[in-house]
Amino acid sequence: MKRWTISVPDDVAEEVMAEISYGDSRSEWIVDAIEAKLQGDIETQPVKEPDIQTDNVSAPSWIPEDVPKRFSEEEVAEVIEAAVRYIQEQKKATMREIVRDVMPQNSLGYDVPQVEQGKRIRIAWWRKIVRPGLVNHPDIRTPGPSESYYYWSG
Repeated sequence: MKRWTISVPDDVAEEVMAEISYGDSRSEWIVDAIEAKLQGDIETQPVKEPDIQTDNVSAPSWIPEDVPKRFSEEEVAEVIEAAVRYIQEQKKATMREIVRDVMPQNSLGYDVPQVEQGKRIRIAWWRKIVRPGLVNHPDIRTPGPSESYYYWSG
């Protein structure tokens, strides 16, 4: 296993430490924080995209627009579809159930948390990918105020 040392500006380090205290997994949040910092403060040279032939297939409209760039639309679609299938099979599901039962096989490399009763779960996998995808999905009814279940409505 290779180890990398990255110099992080003080303001980013403070932001990372503040988030870690809320229980986020270190690896996923640090990657996201550094990615955001680099995108906002440093101009980079454009990277030449590989030539990929497509069949003019556009991404489903329910894929979130602001997912981290390190994931392809296909990867994100697969994860959201897995969550949708789970909700369809169960008829309804909470965020905690989706994280517990869907994430281990569809983590996109994010650290899978231990889901403990009563403990707050704050993970980028849910915030940046799955929840926005479910909110945008036409066959999912999202929880209203003081509700916690996502329902299959397709």
